[in-house]
Amino acid sequence: MKISPHRRIRKYLNFYKSNFEFKTPYKIVVDETFCFEALTCQLNFREQVPKYLENESSKIFTTICAIKAAKKLGQKGADALKLVKELEVRPCDHGEEPVTSEECLFSLVKKNNPDRLFVATQNDDLVNKCRSVASVPVLYVLHNVVCLENPESSRTHQVKRKATEEASNTKKKPKKRGPKQSANSVPIKNIDSPQKNKADKQYQKRVPGENQKPGQEQKPHPFQLQKPVFNRRKSNFGHQKKFSGHKGRSFTKQFKKKPFVKKC
Repeated sequence: MKISPHRRIRKYLNFYKSNFEFKTPYKIVVDETFCFEALTCQLNFREQVPKYLENESSKIFTTICAIKAAKKLGQKGADALKLVKELEVRPCDHGEEPVTSEECLFSLVKKNNPDRLFVATQNDDLVNKCRSVASVPVLYVLHNVVCLENPESSRTHQVKRKATEEASNTKKKPKKRGPKQSANSVPIKNIDSPQKNKADKQYQKRVPGENQKPGQEQKPHPFQLQKPVFNRRKSNFGHQKKFSGHKGRSFTKQFKKKPFVKKC
């Protein structure tokens, strides 16, 4: 059964809301690669992104470093440069000495994303860096459509590990104890020793008259089967056989003597 895209997006957004306290209106930081890809796909991301996130009041930003990186694209990135300049600029710490847009955007979110920003990029290196921080959702363009990256299993594992650590700090850790040994248990070192378990002694084979009290019956082993008993007795009618059958029931069979016939 396929899940509709709107339902999938709500699931991803609820993950960030419940675990990292994301609130509306959402804040999205865009770099020059995302703008360039949107223009090649003829995608108006300023209208599509708020509809995709189901929040029309979401705000889209960029940085000074991303604008200066768009100038290096040359004539191919001329339209992308115009589009980036139309966006609102978010202040960063690289005003006088600009760095690459990859380093600039990652510096905003690397400390557990304090401003709860969405990162919109087509740069694979920046995406891999953002994956190391569980609280950073990533947006990208795929097949002329804006997509939100699925929170990976590593991110969910980090969230679960945090919850378990907090729970373990509140509760006292129980003391470690060794395995319990019963009264009849024998340690591993003494298995080959002449001392045996008491439970096995009662089924041990005994020589008559050796360590046996007078009037004491020998107990057979539970898995030892008794052989059937055959008692023969003769009578005038013929001969009969008496033996034990199913569930110890005894029954007899009669066999008539065959008449003697002299062979010629």
